[in-house]
Amino acid sequence: MLETYKVKFTISTIKIPNISSSKLRSNFNYSNLPTSLIDIVKKNNLYESTKLVE
Repeated sequence: MLETYKVKFTISTIKIPNISSSKLRSNFNYSNLPTSLIDIVKKNNLYESTKLVE
């Protein structure tokens, strides 16, 4: 179909960080987040730990 309609495209070279919400919750390691998101995540308590304090 792409050939039929002579569609031109480029495959993105975006790099996805190797991070998940579970990793963030478990150790609050923000180092793999893009720096533009760290303050937002902290300010809004996103990915707050679900561990219980004993």
